[in-house]
Amino acid sequence: MYGKTMIDQLGSGLDETFIESLSDDNLSWFVDAIRGMVLADRHVDHHEVAYLRTILAYLSNKEEAERLVQMIKQRQNAELYYIGTIDREQAFYILVVLAKIALADGKFTQSEADYFKYACTRLGFDGIFTKEMLNLVQKKLEVENEYARLKNLSIASKDNYKMGPQTVIEAKMDEHQHRHLFSRSMNKQLKTSNNSLLGKYVQCFVCNQPDIPFWVLRSKCMKTQSNIFGVTIYTKPVKGKDHCDFNLIQTAVCPKCFFASNDLQYFKHENNPTEPFNAEHLDKAWEQAFPEREKVFSVHGDKFFSTSRSLEDAILSYDMAIMTYKQLSSLETNNLHLLKTVALYMIQSELFMTAGKRKEAEDNLNKVTNSIEPIFSYLDGEYIIRAATLLTLVFLYFKDYKKAGEYMGFLKNYSQSKKLDKGTAEHKALLIANNRVDAAYSERARFAYDKLNSFHF
Repeated sequence: MYGKTMIDQLGSGLDETFIESLSDDNLSWFVDAIRGMVLADRHVDHHEVAYLRTILAYLSNKEEAERLVQMIKQRQNAELYYIGTIDREQAFYILVVLAKIALADGKFTQSEADYFKYACTRLGFDGIFTKEMLNLVQKKLEVENEYARLKNLSIASKDNYKMGPQTVIEAKMDEHQHRHLFSRSMNKQLKTSNNSLLGKYVQCFVCNQPDIPFWVLRSKCMKTQSNIFGVTIYTKPVKGKDHCDFNLIQTAVCPKCFFASNDLQYFKHENNPTEPFNAEHLDKAWEQAFPEREKVFSVHGDKFFSTSRSLEDAILSYDMAIMTYKQLSSLETNNLHLLKTVALYMIQSELFMTAGKRKEAEDNLNKVTNSIEPIFSYLDGEYIIRAATLLTLVFLYFKDYKKAGEYMGFLKNYSQSKKLDKGTAEHKALLIANNRVDAAYSERARFAYDKLNSFHF
């Protein structure tokens, strides 16, 4: 229709003929989708602004053009309604434009990928097509980044020729020294007398602080059980292993800037040299919030960075990690960051109950529902199944049977609205979810908050 191949379209991403082909309703939807992608990471890059100017120039409907400008200025969010009946070529071309917007700044963040998937579902595309389209966008990004790298390398080579041999050698030595220092830090062994643990030193992506202890629990060394919400509890070691309540020490905290996570991939190490978030984007906001984090962390104990971390210090470590992921979520509209925050709330809630702090534990449960419900419709696959399960269990605990019933119904009807192949991870997750909520509902009298002294039967 528009005379271009898929790769050609991803290269230009806009065609006046396409704009003119859209009906008024579809044009409004297209404008909303553009706004959503621009604001997906909550940061309007100057490259995105330049591309927006091109889009605005093609919009003959000046009311829609003005609406787009105002919505972006005011950071307005809005859901996309389902338009699966739109012409398939038009639907595909909309995705091309959204991909071009996402790649305008040379990045494709998780929040942008999440929004792209959301747009695919609203346009009526299935999961298989969506996954293939995401792969195409990622390949396009890799090609563009490699092009930029080679271009910069060619310029650097020219500059090095002009610099003279001594300056070039010094530059090479500086690069070698940096790599050596990082390698030396990463190769330092983190030792412990607890034979259920493995440890390694990692580096902070944000402030480059080295030698941060990160602990990993050896496989099959601890016997575990789950609380009523599915949080893992480490009860006792297997024969020949030492006891370790891993919930107390699994969260690592940078002692310099207080970045914290229980996910190894959020720290720099020899197998993970690239951050899973935009550290440069985080930098200014992270610095501004430093006094608040410093004040919270000032109450830590002497053994905070050891394997003998106290219950109070463990609760504090989750406070720091929750602050970290909240900050990341405020800068990048990333459902993964929010879901990680939810997981941290749930573990911390169990620790609060262990410490006899029931109010704080139940406050965390309310924070979980307040976090998940606004993004629930944006989730898919195993994420939405697990979210529905957790919401059901929390509402059963608080005896809100109407809300619990809504999410139980969602799980019951899930396989009817989406065909699932047996044996897939999604199919297995749904079976486990329905079994778990059915069991909880059948025991709802025992499951209620006023019948339990802990999160265990």
